Amino acid sequence: MKKLLALALSLLLLISFAACSTDEGSSENGDSQNDDGQELSAVDQIKQSGKLRLGTSADYPPFEYHMDVDGQDTIVGFDIELGKLIAEELGVELEITDMAFDALLISLQEGKFDLVAAGVTYDPARYGLFSDPYYVEGQAVLIRTEDLDTYTTAESLSGCTVGAQKGTVQAELAANMAQDVTCLELVKFPDLVTELKQDKIEAIVVDYVVAEDYLTAHDDLAISDIVLEDGQVNKCVVAQEGNQDLIDVVNSVIAQGLADGSFDTLMQQAKENAQYEKPKS
Repeated sequence: MKKLLALALSLLLLISFAACSTDEGSSENGDSQNDDGQELSAVDQIKQSGKLRLGTSADYPPFEYHMDVDGQDTIVGFDIELGKLIAEELGVELEITDMAFDALLISLQEGKFDLVAAGVTYDPARYGLFSDPYYVEGQAVLIRTEDLDTYTTAESLSGCTVGAQKGTVQAELAANMAQDVTCLELVKFPDLVTELKQDKIEAIVVDYVVAEDYLTAHDDLAISDIVLEDGQVNKCVVAQEGNQDLIDVVNSVIAQGLADGSFDTLMQQAKENAQYEKPKS
């Protein structure tokens, strides 16, 4: 009798363990299956959970940055407004996670986010399913104002140290812009600006709109006349590979914002607010 009781208890423990294992294996954004055992789409999982998880790197105005809003440190910017529009289209709340840019797509692949919006440039070598471009951008070479007559061509930076944010396409552009260029990659873009202002590097390769934005707060910085080959890039939102249904929703929001001109307004607002957030040192 005691043996039968022990066996029954063992079976109950095994069943409970299996149930827990099944729960732990479900999606972070809700159950991955419906009541009939069918796999839920990415959009259905997001709607079921009631939230859209967005990964960003909030140190890159006007795309995303921190700002004091009613006494609260708040992540704002163009990409955040775009995320809100996507969440609104899905009928869910937006949940934002801020982390280093070079960790975003890795975290997306691990399922920590539904989308990444962080001024990400389309690159077929990168992980993820990319949306249609929401912003087409050229690249700028940011230098000290005093060096405007010194660094006028890519070749003039030969043998110099040029900065770029870690994990970006700008790092590759910087490293290949001239012979013997050393590329300094830092995680936070404002740290590169500090290095430039302290004469520790000679230039920074960055999106043109970001460079323009920094000039409003730093009259000792300037955009050089250097034109980089292959410097035109497309900014996209990124989803996990296979989540085409989610990208379809993103693309519809992008198409609407480009067609009605509302993206121009959002970018202008982001630029105007961002000028108060730049380091003054």
